[in-house]
Amino acid sequence: MMIAGCLSLVSLFLAIAHPATLQSRKADSQERERRAAKESFNEHFRELQVLGINLLKDHRSGALDKGRLAKDTKAIQKRARSLRGLMVLGEPTEPPIEIESKIATAPQFDKFIGWLSRLIYDFAHNPVHKNTRVFDTEAAGRAAADIVNIINLAKLIEQCSGDYTPNRNGEGRDEKQSKTGRAVIQKFS
Repeated sequence: MMIAGCLSLVSLFLAIAHPATLQSRKADSQERERRAAKESFNEHFRELQVLGINLLKDHRSGALDKGRLAKDTKAIQKRARSLRGLMVLGEPTEPPIEIESKIATAPQFDKFIGWLSRLIYDFAHNPVHKNTRVFDTEAAGRAAADIVNIINLAKLIEQCSGDYTPNRNGEGRDEKQSKTGRAVIQKFS
């Protein structure tokens, strides 16, 4: 007990005697937290895009089923919520999109899965992610609106996923694909 008390007194004395050491530790800690937040953001940013691309691709090819639709849309919500918490975007420039409360038909699923994929694409390719030195409030407001809409739409699709039927005949396929048919994943810089 006496040794522990002496050690804490020595630590206190060193902290008082060398305030630069204490400030340096605090700065190091803040830098580690900042790096961890950026790594987390980059990971969730990439995963959100991959989930959106694969969801649309698998829906169009007929490889998507009810269970995976629910799982993937829940994962999209999780990544989007995490990104919303890690970003300082301010208020959305427009109110959330009003969406139906129920999706039950194949054309509705085509529409909403495509829409969700497009929102993810728009969010990922927003100029606010390209230049972190200049803060564009309009682009940030659009990104904030997109992330809220992604969360809301993914939640609706997840809730209605029990009514989903796989797209076995390739209906709803968008003919405006690139020559390679590959989607590009935007990297946050």
